[in-house]
Amino acid sequence: MFYFYPRLAQVCNCTIVTYHIIEPSQIQLLNLKIMNNPNIKTNKLVLLAFFALSFYCLGNTMMVHYYNYPTFDKILENIEPAMQLFNSRLIILNYIPKFLLFLTSIALLKYSSTNLSRRAIWFSILVIGISVLALFCFIIPIHSSLPETGFTTAIQKQLIDLSLLTQVLTMAVLSLLAIYLLNLNLKEQQLFGRWLFIITAALIFYLAGGDYADKFINYFIWEIVGQKDWVAYRNVETPFVLFYVLPAFLPIIFLILMIWKRPKSIPRISVFMCLFIELFVLFVTGSYFVPKIQAPLSQIYSVDLIHELIKMIFY
Repeated sequence: MFYFYPRLAQVCNCTIVTYHIIEPSQIQLLNLKIMNNPNIKTNKLVLLAFFALSFYCLGNTMMVHYYNYPTFDKILENIEPAMQLFNSRLIILNYIPKFLLFLTSIALLKYSSTNLSRRAIWFSILVIGISVLALFCFIIPIHSSLPETGFTTAIQKQLIDLSLLTQVLTMAVLSLLAIYLLNLNLKEQQLFGRWLFIITAALIFYLAGGDYADKFINYFIWEIVGQKDWVAYRNVETPFVLFYVLPAFLPIIFLILMIWKRPKSIPRISVFMCLFIELFVLFVTGSYFVPKIQAPLSQIYSVDLIHELIKMIFY
């Protein structure tokens, strides 16, 4: 059996359609070359890194914007050490990942395969460039001054306005572009399984970004806040439940569906492993962290409970 494909040739300004016969062995050799092409493999790795960093940075940025900024004005007694810790932890958890995201978006240009994806990548570079420029030129200088100035109402409003326009919105747009590019790359996969994987992965990396900020910034700030400011600080109304608690249940549902529907390259055992981890975390959180630590901390300030929370940080 033979396969035919058309080839367009320009001869004397006329388009001529010619057909070449390709044997199955030649097609297999061609597919093997494509699969072993290092540029294609690198493209997938860079794209996955871009996707993961986009949603990690979105989750991390949302935590800072919707939890840290609205609560910091309640810290009065120990504001200097709290802001020093906030600044130092953001370097690793927020600033460096966003710069790496910028470099990853540039690296995608080398390995993009279509004009459409290249346009999306150029737009991604523009969006993350605006975000990083605003971060280093405007937001970081304000953060650096907080140990001396304190977190006043005027500074709070300034940071919230700047962050919304240059960080939250840009990260949201970038995450949508990451979804578009990954979907384009996986277009040969079955539709439902492809989108199930994309949404599940997006949620996992988004929640990881928020979780790292919560555990490695907030828990340690709680230790510093002190008893005098604790109740006012702790009881500030924030959309934490909407943006982090409720989405935390969704990966479990989607991972269960992925047991049957997923891209062919993902083995079922990997899905089971991820599902086991998610269920274990949910069990520990529901049976221990919430009733034994988080609930009491809503009423009283307890250094012992906060230390217990920090000791169990990798759960």
